[in-house]
Amino acid sequence: MLWKPDLSIYELTEKENGPLSPYLYITHDGKVNMEENLRLHTICTMDVHKFPFDIQSCQITILSIIHSNSEIKLIAASNSSELMQNSRQFLLSQGEWELLGLTVAMENVTYFDGTTWDLIKYTISLRRMPLLYILNFQLPVMLLLVLDLASFFIPDTKGEKLSFKVTMLLAISVLLLMLNDILPSKSDRSPLMATYVIFIFAFMLLSLLETILVTYLKELDLASKEQVSENRPKSSFHFLKPEELFTKKNGDSASDTDKKRKQDSNGCSSSGVNSFSESVMELGAAGATADLHLLQLILEQLQALRQNIPKNALALKTQGREGYWSRVAKRINAAFFAFYFCSIFLFVLLISLEWLGYEFRELSCRGCFRVLIGVSAPLSKAAVCIHSSGRMNKAKTENLREKVEGNELDLSLSNLTDVPVKELAALPKATVLDLSCNNLTTLPPEFCTLTHLVKVDLSKNQLISLPEEMGRLSSLQHLDLYNNKLTMLPLSFSQLRSLRWLDLKDNPLEPSLAKAAGDCLDEKQCKQCAARVLQHMKVLQEEADKERERRLLREKELEKKREAKQREKEAKEREAQKKKKAEEKERKRKEYQAQMAALAAQEQQKKKKEEKKKKASQNQDKKKPSVSVPPAKRSLCSRLFSWILRLLLLLIVGAAGVITVCQVTELRKEPFCTPINLYVHDTVSWAQGLEVVQQVIQKISDLQA
Repeated sequence: MLWKPDLSIYELTEKENGPLSPYLYITHDGKVNMEENLRLHTICTMDVHKFPFDIQSCQITILSIIHSNSEIKLIAASNSSELMQNSRQFLLSQGEWELLGLTVAMENVTYFDGTTWDLIKYTISLRRMPLLYILNFQLPVMLLLVLDLASFFIPDTKGEKLSFKVTMLLAISVLLLMLNDILPSKSDRSPLMATYVIFIFAFMLLSLLETILVTYLKELDLASKEQVSENRPKSSFHFLKPEELFTKKNGDSASDTDKKRKQDSNGCSSSGVNSFSESVMELGAAGATADLHLLQLILEQLQALRQNIPKNALALKTQGREGYWSRVAKRINAAFFAFYFCSIFLFVLLISLEWLGYEFRELSCRGCFRVLIGVSAPLSKAAVCIHSSGRMNKAKTENLREKVEGNELDLSLSNLTDVPVKELAALPKATVLDLSCNNLTTLPPEFCTLTHLVKVDLSKNQLISLPEEMGRLSSLQHLDLYNNKLTMLPLSFSQLRSLRWLDLKDNPLEPSLAKAAGDCLDEKQCKQCAARVLQHMKVLQEEADKERERRLLREKELEKKREAKQREKEAKEREAQKKKKAEEKERKRKEYQAQMAALAAQEQQKKKKEEKKKKASQNQDKKKPSVSVPPAKRSLCSRLFSWILRLLLLLIVGAAGVITVCQVTELRKEPFCTPINLYVHDTVSWAQGLEVVQQVIQKISDLQA
C-alpha cells in the first residue's frame, strides 16, 4: 500500500485529470516519484487597463489541507531558472499569450492556534499578443474615424452626408458590441480600449449633430429665397395714350374704356377708388367733361403705386439678407472641422502614450541622466544594459568564486531569472552584489538570509515585488532599484536601519511612495530618498500595526457577539423545550381527562344496568310470596353497607386528590410522587387497551363531533 499526500491547489476552480502514469519511480535512498498530468482552471485577477498591451501575473499555490509542516515538508523540486527553461522547452505553441517569467517560492503560514503550514507558490508572468486585436479592432475603428473626417468634404446641400454619418455611427455601435464580448467582465480599472472606442463614438456623434445643424441652417436659407420670390410684386401699370385723354363725351364709350383699364390693371385699385370712379362715371353720364375723366385715371394710378410700395420695400430688405444662413453654416463647418481634427489628434496621441508609455520609459538610458548631472558613472554599462541582450551569457553558479574581485561580485548582464541564493550564501566575503541588467521578476524569500550584503544593485530588471522579509538585511547600506516594475515596498523595509542610499526612479510607484522617494539624480538626493522612504515606511508600519490591533479588537467583538448569539440561541432552545414539555403535559392531561370521562360514562352505564336489574328483580319479588324479614336485621345491613360506601368514596376522593397533586402541581418532582405517577400511567395505558374503553372514547368523540 502506498500513501499519497493530500495536496491541493488553493486557486483551483476546476480540474480535469489527464492519463495517469502506471509507473512509480523508487530510488535507492527511499524516494518515491509519481507523475500526474492535470489540466487546471484557476482564479487569476486580471488587470486589463492596457488591453491588448497588458501583462498579467497569475499564481498557483500548492498546499496540504490536513497536514501541517510538522507532518509534511513541501519543497520545490526545481528552482525558477530551471522551471523557466523547461517551460520554454515544452511550451511549443503559446497562442494568445507569451510566457515572460516563471518563479517559485516556498512560504509558510501560521494560523491563530500556532500551527504552521508549508506553501509552494508559483508565479507566472504572461504578456498578451496584441497584433490580432490591432488588426481586427483598433485599426478598423481608426479607419472609421478617418472616414468621418473625410466626410466633411461631402457637400451639405444634399442628404448623402447625413446618411453617411449615420451609417458610420451604426458601424461603430457594432464594434462596441464586439468589444463587450472581448473584454473580461471584471477588472479593477476601466480598460483604455473601452475609453478609446467610447470617445471616438462621442466624436462621431458630435460630428453628426454638427451636420444636422448645418443642414438646418442651409434649409433656412433656401426657405427665405422661396419666400422672396413669392413676395415679389406682379402688378403692371397702364400708361395712357394721348388719344385716350380726349375721348368722346359719350358715357358708354367712357365706361367701356374704364372697364378695359380695370381689367388691364389686374384689380390693383381698392374699394374706395371703385366707389369714387363709379361716382365720377355717374357724373360723366350726366354730362361730365373730359377733365373729370382725366382726374379719375390719375387717382387710379396713384392708388396702385400706394399699394405696391410696402411689397417692394420688403423685397428689397429680404434681398439684402439673401445667403446669410449659408455663410453662417459655412463658418460653423470650418470652425468645427478645425476643432474636431485637433481634438482627435490630441486624444489619439494621449491614449497612445498611455498605452505604450511604460514601454517608452523602459528604453530610457540611465547613463544619460548621470552625464547630465555630472556623476562619474560610465556610459558603457548603461548602453550595454539596453543593447547587449544578444550578447548575454547565462551565469554559471559554479564559477561564482572566479567572478569575485575583492569584496565585489558582478553578475550583471547574465540573463538571470533567479538569484543563486545558496551559492551566494557560501561567499560571505562578497558584500557588494551587482545583479543589474537581468530578467529578475521576483526575489526568493531566501535572499533575505544574505545578511552580509552591504551594497546591492538590482537596476534594469523586471522586479514586480520584493520579499516580505526584506527587513532582515540588517547590514544593507546601498540599494539600487532603478527601472523596475515596483509599485510598493514591503512593510519590513522600515527595519533597514543601516540603509543610507536608495534609488527608486522609473518605477510605477503608488503616489504617496513616489512623493516620499522624490528624485535621485545625485548622491545627496539618493541619501535623502533613503531617509524619506524609511520614514514613510515606518509610518505605514505603525498604521499597519494599529490596523492589526483594530482588526483583532473587531474579531474579539465579533467573537463576543457570536457567543452572545449562541447563548441567546441556547436560551431560545431551552424555552422551546420547556414549551414543548408544557404542551406535551397539557396533551397528556387532556387525554387523561378524556379517559376519566370515558370511565365515568362506563360506570354510569353499569349503574343504569344494575338499576334495571334491580327493578326487574323487584318486580319478580313482588310476584313471589313475600317473606317477612325482621326489621332489626335489615337496618343493620343497610347501615353497614352505607358506611362501606362512604369509606370507599373517601378513599376514591383521597386517591384522586393525591393523583391530581402529583400530576398538576410542582410536587410531581418529589420522590413520593414518582411511583404514583408511574402507577397512574400504567393504569391509564391498561384502561386504554380495553375494548370497552375504546368504544366509549369513540362514542364520546362522535358526540363531540
